[in-house]
Amino acid sequence: DWDAPQLRGTPFVSMTNAVCAVEVEIDPLTWETGIRGIWIACDAGRILDKAAATSSVRKSVAQAVSRIVAESITLRDGRLYPKDSIQYDVLPPSGIPDASVTFIESDADPRGIGSIAHNLLPAAYSVAVAQILRRKISSQPLDPETLYSIVSEDMEAQP
Repeated sequence: DWDAPQLRGTPFVSMTNAVCAVEVEIDPLTWETGIRGIWIACDAGRILDKAAATSSVRKSVAQAVSRIVAESITLRDGRLYPKDSIQYDVLPPSGIPDASVTFIESDADPRGIGSIAHNLLPAAYSVAVAQILRRKISSQPLDPETLYSIVSEDMEAQP
């Protein structure tokens, strides 16, 4: 229960414990990233329709992958401009890797899973790229120019 005046309790309808792993590759010639695999496991409580639940998570994955690798925000002089503020580029189905979705069996009440990939995938993707580059990643999307500049900075800093 949530007590708003006291800011105590749980403010969310439900919390779903989950984990996500992403296998990423970076082309050393073009600096483009590719997602080779996505694995999601969650305890969503009692699953009433496993096929529908799996489909819901996979839709969430498709949207999250598109946001990570295709969507962009353009700023000019530190401001958003209406014409080019956000480009909602959605990847075609062939550009979205198949996600392995695992539900941990539980007798708890059903919990939310519809946007779980939106919460997990960006962080897992950033960590995977950071492991390849051995450098913290603090922004997305990671276009080839950004990746190249990160690596170039590291090479220039070396004696």
